[in-house]
Amino acid sequence: MAIFHLRRREFISMLAASAALAQQKQDEVIATATQDATPRVGIVLSSFAGGEEHDGTKLAGLPEPKPVDAELDDKFIDVWVRKAIELGATRAAELRQMIEPEDWVAVKVNIAASWGADGSGAGGAKFIPGSISDLRVVRSVIRYLAEHNCGSRITLVEGSEHWQPAERTGSAADGWSTDWGGAFGGLSYRKMVQELAKEFPKIRFEILDANFAPSVDLPAPERSGGPLYTIARILQQCDKLISIA
Repeated sequence: MAIFHLRRREFISMLAASAALAQQKQDEVIATATQDATPRVGIVLSSFAGGEEHDGTKLAGLPEPKPVDAELDDKFIDVWVRKAIELGATRAAELRQMIEPEDWVAVKVNIAASWGADGSGAGGAKFIPGSISDLRVVRSVIRYLAEHNCGSRITLVEGSEHWQPAERTGSAADGWSTDWGGAFGGLSYRKMVQELAKEFPKIRFEILDANFAPSVDLPAPERSGGPLYTIARILQQCDKLISIA
């Protein structure tokens, strides 16, 4: 058995150090507890000319703000999206620091309707501006990721209940190939992927229809022995998932 001899001064020093460590841990717990972890949704208007944080830190606005009812070109939308990403940085890290170069990134887009070959909506879901993801916003987000070496594989994902891929129906257009009657400068998702693949040849870009992709059955949370629900396997296997409304 080991025997330790402590003089009174040493013992008091140890007690003081222990007390200081305990106080430090308590302070850390209090600081952590007082951090506001409430999720927030930020809205960056096209007219954003600047502002300030709650602590007075100045926030630079858009270089050329425009009225909220103004027509916006591709260049402005790209700057606008990047400003939103900049302002949306979390306490943990910026978006580009949260995604590793080797990550598989799934980008879930909203294609609730499809512009048919005759200009009508498919499956009874008529296309209305604002009812689907703006393809120019999607392109800007993906280009931002590619420029900052975020991900080696980027997959666009959607599984609409209103339309099916053209190769399954024989239609002249579907949600991936339609140009939306020129609503987004003639851009389609297939055209977007082709352009990005040429611009960033080291990154794998692809489209995946979740309705016909490999799937996995999972138990419903907190329902032991209950019914299973099915999701596209990519949503479980990808490294990062970004949803663009």
